Amino acid sequence: MAQIVKKYEFENESIVDSLIKNLGVDTDEDGNEYPTHQNAIVKIGYFILTDGEYDDELNEIKAPILYDKFCVDVCWNDETTTRLMIGPSLK
Repeated sequence: MAQIVKKYEFENESIVDSLIKNLGVDTDEDGNEYPTHQNAIVKIGYFILTDGEYDDELNEIKAPILYDKFCVDVCWNDETTTRLMIGPSLK
């Protein structure tokens, strides 16, 4: 099975959560959601572009500057999803 690693940027984490849910999730008897797809997803979050400044007691003096996109890495393992990602002519 082909594996493809892609990096994505989104406006916010809630968009990512919605897209992950659309890949397929189920719920166990305790109400916990778990993925039903075979893809590995890592939420990176907002990259720090400029470090913040803090005093000796870790009080923030100057806030860090963050990248304005929520970043995610995905390793596409699911055969169906992988076919969609690379297209039938590249298999």
